[in-house]
Formats: sequence, structure tokens, C-alpha cells
Amino acid sequence: MKPVDLFEGSAAVKPGCDTAMAHWSGAIRVLILGLAALVFLYIADVRTMVHTWWTVGTYAHGLVVYPVSAWLIWRKRDVLATQVPRPFLPAAALLAALSVLWLLGDLSNTQTLREFAFVASVPVLAWAVLGNTVARTLLFPLAMTLFAWPVGEFFVPTMIDYTADFTVAALRLSGVPVYREGNFFVIPTGNWSVVEGCSGIRYLIASVYGGAIFAYLNFRDWRRRLPFMAAAIIVPIFANWVRAYMIVMLGHLSDNRIATGVDHIIYGWFFFGIVILALFWVGSRFSDAQDSVHRPLMAAYAPPAGTPALLAATAIALVLAAIGPAVAFGIERVAPVHTGPVALQPPATDGNWTAIDSRISNWEPRIETPVASHAATYSSSSDSVGMLTAYYRAQEVNGKMLTYGSTALGDFSVRGWRTLDRSIATTHMNGGTLDVIERRVVSEGQNLITWQWYWTGRRNTVGFWEAKLAEMQGMLGGFGDDAATVVLHAAYAEDPEAARAILRRFVAEMGPAIQKSLEDAARR
Repeated sequence: MKPVDLFEGSAAVKPGCDTAMAHWSGAIRVLILGLAALVFLYIADVRTMVHTWWTVGTYAHGLVVYPVSAWLIWRKRDVLATQVPRPFLPAAALLAALSVLWLLGDLSNTQTLREFAFVASVPVLAWAVLGNTVARTLLFPLAMTLFAWPVGEFFVPTMIDYTADFTVAALRLSGVPVYREGNFFVIPTGNWSVVEGCSGIRYLIASVYGGAIFAYLNFRDWRRRLPFMAAAIIVPIFANWVRAYMIVMLGHLSDNRIATGVDHIIYGWFFFGIVILALFWVGSRFSDAQDSVHRPLMAAYAPPAGTPALLAATAIALVLAAIGPAVAFGIERVAPVHTGPVALQPPATDGNWTAIDSRISNWEPRIETPVASHAATYSSSSDSVGMLTAYYRAQEVNGKMLTYGSTALGDFSVRGWRTLDRSIATTHMNGGTLDVIERRVVSEGQNLITWQWYWTGRRNTVGFWEAKLAEMQGMLGGFGDDAATVVLHAAYAEDPEAARAILRRFVAEMGPAIQKSLEDAARR
């Protein structure tokens, strides 16, 4: 099919539209060329996104986002046949802003910012090349391409908490006694936990994407679209709560013969399918899609833009989109990221603490793909502290220290252990203060207090975005992307303050040696 064939056979195309149609062939070719160049410019991020769509079920919808948007554009062919594509160069300024955002993501190793920059650049490039009139006509199909952005993990911890709150409350209302610790709870027939797969994020994303398309196709009045979209957000969240409660009740009432294995996932998707079908059926009863059908009219005449003008506009847009990658390339040439091996030495012990062979417990933090690590147990009198140091270098290639999987979701992923609470504590080191992430974790017969902090950009941090900012400053300062995380843990019997006192003493006495170990590794 040739680009000009896009509008052939349209009942709305009249002789007066011939001038507009004559220019669509060149505009489509130029836009395709521009999009191909954009993909090439961000090819590494495109590959990462496609891999995410293919391997992570939560974002599998990304595989159909662009085909669905293309179909929605095709449905507008009658209207487009009456319009003349004309470049709108001010929109290209947004490509420059998105390119700078990509650069910030690159310097801070924040993949989600890089991916958003690419995903948002696609509709903006179409706007810059085709102009305001066409962009208004295609506003919804272009906006729907933003769903290709694989994002949403940061909602998971909150959704886990709310799901656990509802499930426990519903069980108690049903007369089932419940003992709860964090997101783990015990009922007379067994132990249950609300984990990442129970958060409902998959249901929510699928419902919002499908609901947006349904509302666009079935409603013309925003007074109907907005309530339906609100329902597409609220219903799957509430449905996931009910699903979690039903799964636990099925297990409880069947003495754990059903809904305790893979079948509970099947029941969950079956229940979700029924809920979504019911939502769409109710929405269809209020459809007004046929109430306002208008024949497309010829747009007011505007001087057409020839192919050379379209090519020039596309070239300008792509040059602006390339600002971020070009600056990143220049920074890498001036201050290249260290890629050599890491020589991470254990911190030197003083007269108070000595390394021993035994372990305090079998607990291990969720640490992803460090290039070097060191784990040891240190003893002083009757006190013992477990320490793990994980070091990262050339993070884009070797894996990253800071991901939502290892930070926001880390509390929910240590097998056999329950995280009761998480907070920020303050202690003293090297004559100053040190903030740490404190977790209280328990298992059968074991209670631990864990402290963790990040070392990036040559300074200590605890916040995710604070650490990302420090990493970016380190890159700009010529330090490279070397980073590390330090995790300490100590046991207690009944009073967690006893473990905190041990950790405070350890940090005060061993902290300088830990810092020196990290700084020495960074210099080699």
C-alpha cells in the first residue's frame, strides 16, 4: 500500500479535498522517516522497553499500544483527508525539553526517565511535523502511545498495604480471627501474605488502558467519559481487594485444598475478567457514540507545505531531540565511566571488632548484580553485627544499584522473612550524622534490626531520588558512576532497642574504615 492509498475509498473525500490528499503522501513518508530516526537515536531504550513488554506481564500491553494507536488513527482517515499537514516548529521545543530529561535520566542511571523521554517524543514529533490541526484530530490516538511507557512499580508498596488492610478487615468482619504483622497475617487455617503479585497493579493498568479506549469509542460527551474513566480506576482497585479476600476465604473454608497454588492466580484473572466485562457492559448502556456523527468538512484552506519544508521541520525537530544524547556522548568522552575491575577490600578492623566465620542469621537483603561484594560478621564481646557491602561500576552494563525492585519492593521479597516496619533512623559516624534506612524483620524465632545506606557521588544518602541526584552530580563531577550500598543487621530477643544500640556502636567505631574501603575501591 502506498501512503496516498490511506484515504482512497473514503466516502467523505470529495474533489475539493484533492489538494490536501496530494500532500499527505509526502507528509507520511517524512513522518515515518523521522520516527525511524527517533528510534535509532534512542535505540538502547527502545530495546529495553521491548524486552520489558515481552518478559514482564504487568507491561505486556506495551506490545499492542502502537498498533492500537495506528488503528485509531486509521479510523480518522475521513477527517484527515480534509486537512493539510503543516509543520508546527514550536512543538519541537518540547523535544529539546524531553531530550534534557533523557540526559538527566542517563546521568542518574534512571531508566524510567529515559524511556519516558522517548515515549513522549513520538507524539510530539508527529505534532511538530503534521501541525496543530492534524494533532487536534489525532489527540487521543497520539496520547494513548504514552501507555507504552512501562511504569507503575512505585505504586506497588502502597497498593500492597491497602490490599492487606482491606483483606484483614474483611476477614475480621467475617468472623475469622487474624493476627497481622506488616503485610503477613495468620488465620486459624494457615499463614498468608500480600506480595507484589497481589498488589493489583496489573489489573489497574489493564483497566485504565482498556477503559480509556472504550470511553473514546463509546462516548462523545466528557460528562460521560470522565465518570467512566474514574470507574475504570476505582473498580479494579476495589475488585483486587475483594479478590484477595475471596482467595483467603476459599483457602480457609476448603482447609487450604483450593486457592493456595497456581489456581489462585487463575481465579484472580477469571474474577477480574468478569468485573471488567461488567464494567464495559454497564458503560455500553450509556453510550452516545451515535448521537453526534458528523460528516467531515473541508478545513479552511491553508497554503500547503511541500516535502522540502516537511523534511526541514523534521530535521530541526530531530536535532533538538539529539541534544541529550550528544551531551551524554561528550561527557563520556571527557570523563569516561570506569569499567575496570573493582578491588573491594574488607574494612580494616580495630581493636574492638573482629571478623568471625559464623553468621547471625540466614537473612540476606535483596541486592541485584553488584560487580563486587563483601559479606562478613563482626564480633565484639557479646555483640555481633552482620555486614554486606555491594559495589557497582559501569551500571548500565553491569546492572544498577538503585531500582524499584531493590528499594521500594525490597521489603516484600526476602523469602522466609517478614518486614514489620520501615523508617529512617539517624546515627553518628566520622563526627557527623548518618541517616540509615531501618527495617525490623522477623522470621520463625529470629528478630533483626537492619540498617542500610547508599554511597554514591562520594557521599552517603538514603532516599531513592536523593541518591539518584548524588549519582548525577558524581557523573558531572568526573567521579564516574561508582556506587555502593552497605547493609548491617543485628539480632534482638524482645527489645529492638538492644539491636539498635549494637548497630550505633558498630557504625561509630567501624564507620571510618567502611568509608575508607569504599573510597579506596573508587580510586582503583
